[in-house]
This record gives sequence, C-alpha cells and structure tokens, in this order.
Amino acid sequence: MLTSLVKVYGGVKSPTWLLDLGDGYALLREHLKYSILPDAQVTRAIRNYLPVGEELPHITKWARFLLPNRQIARSVWREALRPPHQLRVSHNVKFTLDDKVCVGEVQYFTQLATQLHPEQQGDWTFHNVAIMKLYSEPDTELLKLSSQVLAASTLLNQIIICDVKAI
Repeated sequence: MLTSLVKVYGGVKSPTWLLDLGDGYALLREHLKYSILPDAQVTRAIRNYLPVGEELPHITKWARFLLPNRQIARSVWREALRPPHQLRVSHNVKFTLDDKVCVGEVQYFTQLATQLHPEQQGDWTFHNVAIMKLYSEPDTELLKLSSQVLAASTLLNQIIICDVKAI
C-alpha cells in the first residue's frame, strides 16, 4: 500500500493523512488536529522514556499505523468509538521490549519531539512511539493443559512507551 501511495503521489509529497516514517512504516489517519498535553499516567511513562531533564512535549494522537508487511495496527483511542459488533482486535499487538516479546493494547500512536542540542534552536528529533497497556504473562497452567494453544492474559493498568518499529 505504501509503495503504491509513493507511486501515486510521485514520492514528492505524502497526503496529509499519511506520515511516512521510512522502512515501510507510516502513521495513518485519524489524528488530532491540535497537539495536547497527555494525561498524568501517560506523562509518567513519557518521562521514563525520554532522557532525564527533557521537557514534556505536546503530542498528537494518531489512530493507525502501517507495518512493512502492509498490516495495519489500530488503537483503542478510535476503536472504542465503534459499536461492539464492529470492533477490531488489531489494537492488540506483539512487540519487543528490552529483548523480550510482549503483548500490549495500543492506546494510540504519537511522536515525541526532543531537542538534540537544547542550547540551539531548531535541532529537533522525533521518537515515533506507541502508547500501550501491557498484558500479563499468559497463565502457564492453562498454556500447558492446552498444549501451548491457548494463552490467557489479563490487561494490566500499566502504561508503557514502545518504539513503533518494535511492533
């Protein structure tokens, strides 16, 4: 899909509903028109993710994320607005965190802007991240009884930040 879009748009300028992150990754609409300050729980997670002393950036929420294999990961932020019979489970994703495979529920996707050299104006870098809630480790007893077929986990109320390219 992304390569088709580049061909259609001639690689000159992406449409406003697509933000190309390179390597086949892209943020897709819907997104907030204006930047906001995140809530307290997300703010704590962002402070843990960013370098010490970094100013908390305003963020723009994005609803969908295109993976290089052309699958689209979605977010709870927009999926929660759908009627129950139209919900998709693609907001539950597998990702790597500290060299460990984890499963989480994507709340939304965003970019965290940080200054490379705070003393100079204009040197900014963007961290493309997913704001997620973690799932617990699978129930080992049930996993064993089902011959590794059924994994049952609980959604934890722990917010973490994950680089989108780790999904």
